[in-house]
Amino acid sequence: MTTGGWINLILSVGTVTTLFAWCIYRVLTAPKTGGSLAHVEPVDESSADDR
Repeated sequence: MTTGGWINLILSVGTVTTLFAWCIYRVLTAPKTGGSLAHVEPVDESSADDR
């Protein structure tokens, strides 16, 4: 492989690896929320089939 190929390989793999590590870091260090993940509004039985 040529020198340009090695540079391209190292830059592309390094960029993807760095982005992956940053995303994992952000997920693992996110503040914990005490709430629920979803909220469903109550629906009247008369209008349930209108959706």
